[in-house]
Amino acid sequence: IYTAETIKHLIGSIIPSVEIATSAFIMPDLDAFKKLGAPSLIADNACHGALILGDEYHCDPSDSVRVVGSLDELTCSLQLNGNTVANGSGKQVLGHPVNALCWLVNALGTRGEILSKGDIISTGVCVDQLVLAKRGDSVTVDYGMLGIVTFDLVE
Repeated sequence: IYTAETIKHLIGSIIPSVEIATSAFIMPDLDAFKKLGAPSLIADNACHGALILGDEYHCDPSDSVRVVGSLDELTCSLQLNGNTVANGSGKQVLGHPVNALCWLVNALGTRGEILSKGDIISTGVCVDQLVLAKRGDSVTVDYGMLGIVTFDLVE
């Protein structure tokens, strides 16, 4: 069984990213979307539309345990068209993003599956709220030392 302590040194890089949630269900507003319920969300592929990847942050082997260990303290801010609309931290991902990774690795292990070198794993959302963006909007998420992810919604 993997724990945060036994898995930290195995992480070779971190890629800041932004998940684009989308839905097959037509929702009049964000509150209606939040009320869909688990069965509907599962049927809708967990509302996953896309994953926008930023630049890869390579963990120096001599410093990777410190960098990975501090991800719970990492803060981020999300801007929509230049205005900050959400903030967050790594603590919002099961207390620490590595906890989500441990859960995944251990769950896969019970099924006889493993992760491979180079797999991209999204550990979870760290901002404090859903943000509704539309075509033509510009999105910027600042992950501090890990970098900035910027993109425009064009379709």
